[in-house]
Amino acid sequence: MEAQGQDTYRYALPRRCRYYMSRLISGQKNDPLGFQNSDFDEIIDIRSIWICLHHAHQKDNCFLEYRTQEHVRRGNFHFDPECYDFSQIYLLYPCIHTDSNIHLEEIMNRPKDIMEFLSLLFLSNREFDEIRLILEKKYDIVVTEELETEVEKMCTFSEGAFLAWQERGLEQGLEKGKVETLVNNISSLLESGLISDVQQAFSILHVKKDLQSKVLQHLQLH
Repeated sequence: MEAQGQDTYRYALPRRCRYYMSRLISGQKNDPLGFQNSDFDEIIDIRSIWICLHHAHQKDNCFLEYRTQEHVRRGNFHFDPECYDFSQIYLLYPCIHTDSNIHLEEIMNRPKDIMEFLSLLFLSNREFDEIRLILEKKYDIVVTEELETEVEKMCTFSEGAFLAWQERGLEQGLEKGKVETLVNNISSLLESGLISDVQQAFSILHVKKDLQSKVLQHLQLH
């Protein structure tokens, strides 16, 4: 099980999951806890669970499962799924939104739900006493003193993560607005003939180095 923070767009997460899954399977060979030599029937089933806490809104409340399937292209024979379907990947995307406006009674009356449970632990902005009540009364989880400490840590993490993500979004928005403004201003200067190239504009407008490449990308002048 692994909790993911910032969603990445550099690669598709299922590919990374499959990579780690393959390593966990191949690492079993001749391992004391795995199988020996060619005794492949003793491969231990793997369940890989990824909890994604910060993601695009279209992924909210999505529960994705990946597993191996057999497709018979010709003939009538087929293997039992237990022979090949010994690894499953689960991607869980709890909702990223405030739940403080949902009445406690409504939450208590809804069916138990894994996504609600994860949101409650990692992303909820409710008071700890309410979270504890829901865990005990709805999910039948007795909150011991040790568990109480862990849940409080999660609540603190939730608040900190939410504020950090909110701040990051604000920073990205401000930077995007700054780049767009610079692009518009530089385009106007170029069209007016007052300057002959972009570097002159950078000098006149005192554009910082870290923004210059972004402006050039927008102007498609790389």
